[in-house]
Amino acid sequence: MIRPERHQCTSTRSAFFVRVQWRSARAHAIESASIPAFVVRLATEATFIPETASIPVELIEVEVDANVRGGRFGKLVHAVLQSGGGAAAHGRRWNATPEEVRAADEIARVVLAHPLIASVPGREIFREMPVIVKLDDGTIIEGRIDLAWTDAASWTVIDSKTHSADRDRYKRQLQLYS
Repeated sequence: MIRPERHQCTSTRSAFFVRVQWRSARAHAIESASIPAFVVRLATEATFIPETASIPVELIEVEVDANVRGGRFGKLVHAVLQSGGGAAAHGRRWNATPEEVRAADEIARVVLAHPLIASVPGREIFREMPVIVKLDDGTIIEGRIDLAWTDAASWTVIDSKTHSADRDRYKRQLQLYS
């Protein structure tokens, strides 16, 4: 009768050591999994990136009423450019003021007539295209291109901004997309 108790004791010890080993392996797995394998950043947060510095960027400015700005106006302009027009309809969707609708319509008229954007046969056009770029240091950059097109020989990337905050930041963003 003593033997079964002894066996039970050995079994309990064995279970204890198995649990200790499991907890140690678990702690090691959690610790190693807590170290990021890569870094992901938004294109709008990118700092100077040497491998993109030589990519040319052309800024096209459209003068509009200085009082027309803000998030709603930016969404309105993006919607109008994405669809190729229709400022009044998009303005109703975004509850825009008449001034915002007029300004968005003017921006769309000028931008959509620009030679880089105007429709040309043989171009494949992409709007609001997600993009991921892996840099030389392993950093992954995510973004969304407003408009891009290719003629099979090269790519043109268009990004519209409705405010003039940090031009260098926007230039870096376009260079990353390119």
